[in-house]
Amino acid sequence: RFKNLVLVHAARYAADLSYLPLMQELEKRYEGKLRIQTVVSRETAAGSLTGRIPALIESGELESAIGLPMNKETSHVMLCGNPQMVRDTQQLLKETRQMTKHLRRRPGHMTAEHYW
Repeated sequence: RFKNLVLVHAARYAADLSYLPLMQELEKRYEGKLRIQTVVSRETAAGSLTGRIPALIESGELESAIGLPMNKETSHVMLCGNPQMVRDTQQLLKETRQMTKHLRRRPGHMTAEHYW
């Protein structure tokens, strides 16, 4: 269904990126279709962006790192994780990109799950 899949795996510290080995395996298997971008919020780590996801979207740093635009015409964003991050990111995408929640009765651009 999608030509490009970008998985942003975020944690406070690089040591907490526990699913990274599995994700890197999947990235190799789906070479050219799946890209993995790691983010850590409390330290600097090689190969990872540093900061909170909403701030990295707002600054354009996340899109620059992955090399793809994030817009309502070509993107569907799936958010899973810390409830505050999910809420903040949804609000930012709604306000700055005019993205809406995806519902069964009304297709949109964002799907979310709170996981904590």
